[in-house]
Amino acid sequence: MVRKVKINSSARHLHLTREHMDILFGKGSELTKKADLIQPGEFASEQTVEVVGPKGKFPKVRIIGPLRRYTQIEVSKSDTFVLGLKDVPLRDSGDLEGAASVTLVGPCGSVTVNGLIIAQRHIHLTEEIADLWGFKNGDWAKVAIEGARKLVFDRCYVRVRKTFALEMHIDADEANSAGVGADTYGIVEKSDCAESDKNFAPIASYIDHTLLKPDASKEQIIKLCAEAREYGFASVCVNPFNVKTAYKELLGSPVKVCSVVGFPLGASSSFTKAAETRDAVADGASEIDMVINIGALKAKDYDVVKKDIEAVVLAAGGHLVKVIIETCLLTDDEKVKACELSKEAGADYVKTSTGFSSGGAEAADVALMRKAVGDSMGVKASGGIRDYRKAKEMIEAGASRIGASAGVAIVRESLSGV
Repeated sequence: MVRKVKINSSARHLHLTREHMDILFGKGSELTKKADLIQPGEFASEQTVEVVGPKGKFPKVRIIGPLRRYTQIEVSKSDTFVLGLKDVPLRDSGDLEGAASVTLVGPCGSVTVNGLIIAQRHIHLTEEIADLWGFKNGDWAKVAIEGARKLVFDRCYVRVRKTFALEMHIDADEANSAGVGADTYGIVEKSDCAESDKNFAPIASYIDHTLLKPDASKEQIIKLCAEAREYGFASVCVNPFNVKTAYKELLGSPVKVCSVVGFPLGASSSFTKAAETRDAVADGASEIDMVINIGALKAKDYDVVKKDIEAVVLAAGGHLVKVIIETCLLTDDEKVKACELSKEAGADYVKTSTGFSSGGAEAADVALMRKAVGDSMGVKASGGIRDYRKAKEMIEAGASRIGASAGVAIVRESLSGV
């Protein structure tokens, strides 16, 4: 099978938060669409800003819409020389750890942000194509560029989502080196580095460091975030009220902020869940763990269940959504159906448990869920995972995330060799 992808070069551009849009263009200002981009919902706007570095500047750098929860400026390595910046990190979108500081100048004001990166080359795949090609979200690929130069790019990050359009993004330097034009394609293969990257991933990178107790204090949330930074956890998972604090503490870190929705019973209305989701995203959450409508599932009211999930996926605006199915309350057939509905609704993960019901994660359930969703979705095991042995058991069963309040103990145990 020939896996072929269109190659597109990304010129320098930026994404803005609501706060920075107000500063640069005036309070309440909105982006004006100039042209739709290939990825659904994304567009090049009419608005541009000046990007100023220590030694140079670029005028008229275009803003890509819609607005995001972080301000990020994406440039090529050559651009960093013009700006006078050294050691600008190569990062996937949204990972701003170590990002360079630049000043953005708009018609109504200016702002200095630590948000400039060189973007990691990446491929957008739909779930259908990912299944067909044998890729899953987070894999690495290598791409042989067609044309006179025949250059091969390795370590191309693979992103998988139901709503994506098939496309590969590289920066201007990479495009020039490969002679990429308006109608250039590449042949996609598995990267030789993919399996080693997967096998040697530290246990910390699987863990959503969790604190969902109703009496959690601000000091405890700050400590949770400090631990997440220190140990390199995937995210912190907190209640909606604590999202703002977590976002502030983790700003500039690769650690994501995850919030729960419809928690822990899942019995609130879809309208309420969607509103909770929008608020959490506005406050800085980039991942949402929602609880499924368990009663509707058990009553076989599948349309209600699916629309409930779809409402949260839509409200999340492209941010990652995990669906908690509460396995301890379901039969195996119901677990499979919940997974299928979650996949159809466009969610990114299915998750075993809230940790607030009658049972938690079991390896057999994780394996069943992994089989139901395949490799195009993640599976999160949570509830009762308190040691390295059980965390490892969940990963071996197919979990790609672990929800645990004992994350620090799990990591220390993994490092001790016990």
